[in-house]
Amino acid sequence: MRKLYILSGAPASGKTGFIRQHGLEPYTLSADLFRQLYANPVRRPDGTEMISQEVSSHAWKKLYEALEYRMAVGETTIVDATHLTPRSLEPYKALAKKYTYKVHLVRFGRDLSLEELLARDAARGLNMAGEPTVRKMYARMESLDGALPKRWNPLTPDEFLASLDWQVRDISNYAKVKVIGDVHSCATALDQALADFNAETLYVFVGDYFDRGTEPVAVMEKLLWLVKQPNVVLLVGNHERHIYDFLAGLPVKSPAFKETLAEIMRAGYTKADFARIVKQMQPVYAARFHGFEMVMTHSGLTPGQFGKSLDDYCHRLALRNETEFMKGLGDYDYPIVEEWIAADLDVLQFYGHRNTRGYEVISDGNAFCLEQKVEFGGRLAVTVTEMVDPDCIITGDESVQNTVFNSELSAGRGRLTLAKIRKHSMVRTKPLGNGVSVLNFTRDAFFKRVWDNETVTARGLFVNDKDEVVARGYNKFFYLGERPETQLDVVVKFIKGVGGTMTEQDKENGFLAIAAYIPELGGLRVFSKGAGDYHSELARELIASACSWDSLEAKLKADYEAGIKYSLTFEVCDVDRDPHIVFYDCPRVFLLDAITNDLAGKMLDDKTAEIAAEFGFDRPVIRTVDVDAMTEVELREHLITLEERTRDNEGLVVTFGDSQKLKVKSDWYNRRKKLRGMSVPVLNAGQESYAKYLDSLRKSAPEYVPAVEKLRELHEAGLVTATQTETGRLELNVPVTLEQHPELQELLG
Repeated sequence: MRKLYILSGAPASGKTGFIRQHGLEPYTLSADLFRQLYANPVRRPDGTEMISQEVSSHAWKKLYEALEYRMAVGETTIVDATHLTPRSLEPYKALAKKYTYKVHLVRFGRDLSLEELLARDAARGLNMAGEPTVRKMYARMESLDGALPKRWNPLTPDEFLASLDWQVRDISNYAKVKVIGDVHSCATALDQALADFNAETLYVFVGDYFDRGTEPVAVMEKLLWLVKQPNVVLLVGNHERHIYDFLAGLPVKSPAFKETLAEIMRAGYTKADFARIVKQMQPVYAARFHGFEMVMTHSGLTPGQFGKSLDDYCHRLALRNETEFMKGLGDYDYPIVEEWIAADLDVLQFYGHRNTRGYEVISDGNAFCLEQKVEFGGRLAVTVTEMVDPDCIITGDESVQNTVFNSELSAGRGRLTLAKIRKHSMVRTKPLGNGVSVLNFTRDAFFKRVWDNETVTARGLFVNDKDEVVARGYNKFFYLGERPETQLDVVVKFIKGVGGTMTEQDKENGFLAIAAYIPELGGLRVFSKGAGDYHSELARELIASACSWDSLEAKLKADYEAGIKYSLTFEVCDVDRDPHIVFYDCPRVFLLDAITNDLAGKMLDDKTAEIAAEFGFDRPVIRTVDVDAMTEVELREHLITLEERTRDNEGLVVTFGDSQKLKVKSDWYNRRKKLRGMSVPVLNAGQESYAKYLDSLRKSAPEYVPAVEKLRELHEAGLVTATQTETGRLELNVPVTLEQHPELQELLG
């Protein structure tokens, strides 16, 4: 809850006793307890013992470290120490500013005389400070009067206890209450939702204001206006955690927020602007509306988490971990609506964040889910609650369909142009002659994982000097779970949002080739591996052996002249001249897709089927899944289990929505690839180097040792060889017969 309570008072003024009496020890950092971590009690001349003060510098250093750790994650914390001088408060000023905390100084013993303090101290045993210390501290008790930092709130002990309870607001002065769901940088939809903004309505936002959507700057502008309005409540979402990290100077780990931040800062906004917004945010809003109870959070409440009543829930709510409200309790798939209805709680609940079960905004009960995939072209959820008569209120749905969103499931945003791609520092250009060049992302882009719209698109993108795409392959696409935009829950939301069907295509294990009719280069051309000669020529040879080359060229030329311009993508498999993991008994060519020659690169399914039928090309096995017939829970489970359906091949390519693709690699394939990677030092090292490698492997991955030893044995017997690729890399050729060996069988699956 980002509250910091600093206890202040002379020794024996009741600070520690108050904490113990009210069960607040788990939330308290005590200077005395930290001293006891560093030293045993010391004996006084009169034979009594006391806590050592000699280790105070060590104790305070560790206390501040623990405090900063807690503040970095937003935990309400109490610090129990004397804190009687302005200097003693200095460390907290910087921490409070860094982590956006509200600070309270809780003053103890103000009504106690020196004699009362001395008597109480004498009875404290180990915690006794002694008469000189008590006298000195008592004389300082007035030194903080008028010296508190601005915005620090002084409290009595009773006020401190009361402040731990969350305030239930009476909002009956409003005619309506509008609750608005996750915005996710969708400003156009937000503007529509606020078109009738008026003083008679209370507007509550459930958080997640940025990321994924295409309009972060406009949302920033709108938020800076909203924080000035007296009838607006902003709740904290899990995506706001990145803003807190940014303000604190901590590393921003979210790629999505890095993009959001860069775009907003380029527009001229500052760190101070973000600070103004988060200072107005709160984790939960509890209210009574004409006698009816309402509770709003970002992630939703379970009945067990809530308790029996609104007052019960708000009791000492300030002590709850901030993540309870940002991410929620229970699994992401927790059935909040069903459980809330079943609990028959007489409280209206509004929340966003999680909606894997496909809840509508308005259910049959009193729980309203405001996560409706707005950033994927869904709706910005808006509920309106108002009185019907003195005994009845109703909640209606005024959600807004979002028409401005990124239809591409990619890391980038904004309008894509060839000019932007050409200028990108992570894109290289290779001239091919007659004004035609091929654009590819660089090795640095690959190894540093610099993926945005430009680098993702620059994957075998052939263009002419008129800035026309003359041939292309697929955009770079990623494994399920590899990127923020390909995390399971994000993908599920996206697929369900676009609906229709998705396909699952067996991933053949060769190399990709692109064929297109390019007049500037003399007709039908085939390219592979960045237009490198070896693989391009091999692909052309195998495609020509699978069909009539002249007929294929005539077909693509006729389509080109008719204005139907596309490229054909092939998977080319030749275990002798280009060995991979999966074994094929003869060279194979698989037609994958026909793709439009433009930046969009749409899949032409009908054209692909037409070409395959006319020229007799093999195609990978393709299965169609009806997404509309599945719930989000069912779709999620289906995607989780995809790997189980990839036995004995490289994996699957999943296509959905507007030609979006994901990869799923089989466990079988990954294990074989691991084996191949280990084979180079095994097969080519001298005996001494091999022994060192084996010793290292026993420590790091002992499960692979039997397989490695068997490989070495088979190589020495002349049964296993390695092939040198055109790049000079040695790759093991793993024939199927090796699976007869049990050591390899276990590894290979």
